Amino acid sequence: MLYITRRHSGKMQGLWSLNSSVVMNEFCKKMAKTDSICSKCYGKKLEAFRKKDKTIPYSVSWYKNGIELSCAPLTKIPKFRKAKVVRFHSVGELINRQHLENFAAIARANKETLFSIWTKRKNLFRNFVKPENMILIYSEPKINKEHKKAPKGFNKVFTVYNKKFAKENNIEINCEQKCVTCMKCYSHNNIQVINELMKKEKSA
Repeated sequence: MLYITRRHSGKMQGLWSLNSSVVMNEFCKKMAKTDSICSKCYGKKLEAFRKKDKTIPYSVSWYKNGIELSCAPLTKIPKFRKAKVVRFHSVGELINRQHLENFAAIARANKETLFSIWTKRKNLFRNFVKPENMILIYSEPKINKEHKKAPKGFNKVFTVYNKKFAKENNIEINCEQKCVTCMKCYSHNNIQVINELMKKEKSA
C-alpha cells in the first residue's frame, strides 16, 4: 500500500504528496554529483530526518513507494477523496516509465483531484498520454537557466535562480513560497514559467 504524505511544513504545508526515496534513486544519485540544482538536494536531508531506523540512509515508506510504483502496474489505486490537489514528488523523482504510468493511473482513478508532477526526466514522456487532471512541470536542472515558455509536452517549467543572477537579468520571481495560497503550479492557467530563489537566499 502506498504511503501518502499528508503533513508538510514550509511551502508545502496544507497539501498532500506522494513521494519516493531520493537516496535509492539512481537518477538522483547521478544528478547529485553534477553542478545542477540536484547537488543542493534537500530531499536527502529530509529523508535522514524522517527515517526511524538509524542503520539505513532512507525513509522506509518512501523507499517502498518507489518499489511499488516502478516495478509493475498498481493492483490497488489509492483514493484522494479529501484532497483537491496532490503533488507527485515533493521529494523524489521518477524512476522509470512504469513509475510515470502508475502516476497516470492514479490520476485517472481520481478525476476530482488535480495532480501536479515535477520531473527533470523529459525522456520518459515520449508518447505519454496525459490525464486531463494532471499538470506536467519540467523541473529545470540547471540553476539560472531562463525559460520563456514550457518545453513541448509540458504545462509549465520551474527554474531556480540565485539572487544575483535574478537581479542582474530582471528575472521575475513569481514562486510565492506558500503553495496553498499561490497555486500557480496547481492550476490550469496561462502561467507557464515559474521562478524561485534558491532556498538559502530567500531571506537574503
